[in-house]
Parts: sequence; C-alpha cells; structure tokens
Amino acid sequence: MIVVMNRIPVKPEFAQRIEEGFAKNAPGLTELKGFQGFRLLRPLKDGDPYVVYVSWDSEEDYQAYMSSDLFKQSHSNMADLANAFTGPLSLEKYEIANEVMAP
Repeated sequence: MIVVMNRIPVKPEFAQRIEEGFAKNAPGLTELKGFQGFRLLRPLKDGDPYVVYVSWDSEEDYQAYMSSDLFKQSHSNMADLANAFTGPLSLEKYEIANEVMAP
C-alpha cells in the first residue's frame, strides 16, 4: 500500500471553495482500481496547508489515477484557482512501515 499526500497552502478566502471541490470530486475515486481511502485534512492553525491524504494498493494504481479521466476532470478548473494558493503545492508519497488501527 502507498499513501499520497498533497499539501495545499490555501488562502482563507478560498478554503470553502477548495473543500466543496473535493467534496464534489472525491466520491468518484471509489470506482478506481486500487483505491483504498481519501481524507481532506483541514488545518487547525492559520497558515498551515490543507493535506489531501489518499491511499492506494500500489504505485501503479496511483499512476493509473493520474492518467484517468477523473483526474483530468477534477483538475480542469485549476486555472480558476491560480490565486487561491499562498505557495507551491507539495506532493509526497509513502509506503506504510507500521500501522495500528482500532479494533
């Protein structure tokens, strides 16, 4: 399993629009091969970025998503959001080294 995290520094006046965009598009992920889960993490401290947390069965499944129509459609309005960010977006990928879950 891999986890992909995208850190998105959002201006406060764009926060609701960003959240609505993810709420609209994220449900489509459930149809994709290898998709395990999605979370949009809202920062508790001013100035911290939103974090998009998505888990996949494999790097190949994630790459297939990146080439999918869903990805293209959900990112088609990025030009409209050019002024929404306080800095560059940061993409990080991890594999799970240890995990403890509630029973």
